Order: sequence, then structure tokens, then C-alpha cells
Amino acid sequence: MKKILYTLTIIVSLFASQVSLAQTQSGCTLTFPGNYSASSNFSDIFDLTQCPSGNAVFDNFTAKNTGGDVSFDTNVSLNSLTINFASGNKPAELIIPSGVTVNITNDLTFSGQVDKSKFLTVEGTLIVGGTLDFGGIEFEIDGLGSIDAKDITGAGDVTCSTSGGGSGTCPTVTTDSCDDTPPGVSTFCEESSVTLPIELGSFIAKIKDNSVEINWITLSEINNDYFNIEKSTDGLNYETIASVKGSGNTTDLVEYSFTDYNPVFGRSYYRLKQTDFDGQSETFAPIAVEFSSLNSGKLSFTNPVRPGDQVTIFTSAGDEELLTVSVFNMVGAEIVSKEFSGSQYQFTIDNSVKAGVYFVKVTSINAEKTGRLVIQ
Repeated sequence: MKKILYTLTIIVSLFASQVSLAQTQSGCTLTFPGNYSASSNFSDIFDLTQCPSGNAVFDNFTAKNTGGDVSFDTNVSLNSLTINFASGNKPAELIIPSGVTVNITNDLTFSGQVDKSKFLTVEGTLIVGGTLDFGGIEFEIDGLGSIDAKDITGAGDVTCSTSGGGSGTCPTVTTDSCDDTPPGVSTFCEESSVTLPIELGSFIAKIKDNSVEINWITLSEINNDYFNIEKSTDGLNYETIASVKGSGNTTDLVEYSFTDYNPVFGRSYYRLKQTDFDGQSETFAPIAVEFSSLNSGKLSFTNPVRPGDQVTIFTSAGDEELLTVSVFNMVGAEIVSKEFSGSQYQFTIDNSVKAGVYFVKVTSINAEKTGRLVIQ
């Protein structure tokens, strides 16, 4: 009997130890325990449904000895990613395997303790639409993949070498600008002496009526044949929706535009791909657009009505588009507030509502329609 109890005590003790090592997520923040030593997949430990903004945070990220790492096991698109390293001399590693794309629309930021090498292995593709900030932390970058960032900063202590356990391989790095800290130290991020085929001044997409208007400006062009406009619904898989002829060779400012008359409801991504006369191409960081189909049509509703009657709302919204209908009296007091989805919705006017003229407002993620409701 004593032997059985002793065995159970060991099992319970081991189970409690494993539980204490687990990371926890609150909203967009994933907090690691101080002695984290596991090898985990991003999709297993981070729940994207808890983070609708896409601004992911790894807090207190560290490792026990050299055993702690997080691998992006599948394609993922985030608005931003912040890695806060814990203090101490414990290295940690982020891994992007071959065939996997990690797309950060805005910034990828590393911060925290700087007194021990951290590891970033990129065999796949890392795209950062904003700034890739290494925070002055000692990084060993390995892999044969690619890193594409608009700006890179704090990379003065970043290397690709065999020192500290590195492989000596280095991903292909492309960036508009690189800020070494201190200058000249980094062998990873250096100002490029290669002349770029185009110098892009701006790339903007905005909603206009029921379409998306895309505008971009080049400050100079060398051997530029044409541009492709590419669109994606997930930030990972793109399709070409238009081609626009380039200006060949010029040092003048050139303005371009294209209108997408078939926008996708919700969030979509647009990016610009430039191709030379010799077939070489360059793809720029994507931009996101939130489109509401409420923009594309008129708002109508049952009018006039009496207290106790039903009001039917008719919109041009899609079936999955979340809308809010509000009714206000002449002094701005709200008497109705309902959420619904789709192109048609009914609600009842309370019997206590007095006769008069009221204002109806229907809103979506980025659109608004209004009208007047007469209650007799």
C-alpha cells in the first residue's frame, strides 16, 4: 500500500511541474513562465481568436539552458508582433521553417534583456511592413530563407556566424533603410550599395464609394517595365488584379492609380510588385483596407410607423457584415440600439414612444447611413 501511494505522489508531482511550465494567454498577450524550456508550435500556444486586432505580444520569453523555442508551424499574418525577453542569461529561439511565411503588417519589435544571445532561424519568409527593431539585443540569425522589412533598426549586435552555436548561414535581407547600433558593427544589416529599380514615394489605398482607389508615386525609375497590383484576403496568398505600364527610365516624380471595383467585404490586403524589362522583380510591403458593403447602396426602411409597429431596415450589406441600427429623438436621446447582420432586419417600436420625427443611423466597421423616421 505504501508503495502505491509513493508512486502516485511522484505522478502528481510531475504533473504539477508540467502545469507550472505552461504559458498563459490573455487577449493578445502570451506570457511565458520563467523556466520555459519547451519546443512549441505557434498555432498550439497562441489563440488568434483571442486577438482580433492581430497585435500579438510574447511576454517574459526566455528559455531554460538552450531548450526553449517557438516555431511558426503554419503561415500567419499579424498586425504587429512584440517579443519581450526576460532578464537573465537564458537564450531563446524563434523559428520560421522552410515553406512558411510570417507576415507582419506593421512592426516586429524585440525588447528586454540584452546580455545573452538570442536566436532567430529563418528558413522560410519573414515580411515586416514597418520596422524590424532588434532593440540592440545580441541576435544570431540563421537560415537560408528571406527577411523583407521596410526599415531595420537596433541591429548593431546582430550577426550570422558560427559563434555561439550559430550555423553560419544567413537569410537574404532586403530593406529600404538600415540603422546600425552602433554604426558599422553589424554584419547582418548594412546600407545597400545596389541601385534600386524604382524609388517608391508612397503607396496608398482608400475606399471611394463602393470601390477601393489605389494610388502610388515613384520618385525615380530605372529599367521599369510594369507594375502588378496584387490583392489578398488573408495577407498570405495574393492574386494579380491589374497591370500598369511603368515609365522605363526617369528621375521625375510619376503618379499612378488603379481602382478596384470588386472589393472584398471586411479586411483585404493590397501590394505592389514592380518588374524590370529584364524580368527581375521587386515586391513591396502590403497595406490593409477595411471595406464595408454598406457603402455600395442606399438605406431604406418602413416609414411612417406607429408605436408598437415593426420597422424593417433594408441595406446593401453582406450576410456576414455586422451592423448597428440606432434611433434617436430630436434632442439626441437614443431610443433603439440593435446589432444585426445582412441586408434586412426588423425591430419593434415600443408602445411608449411618442409621435414625432426621429433619426435612424445604420453603421458598419467603416461606413454610416442615416435617414428620418416618422412615428405617428
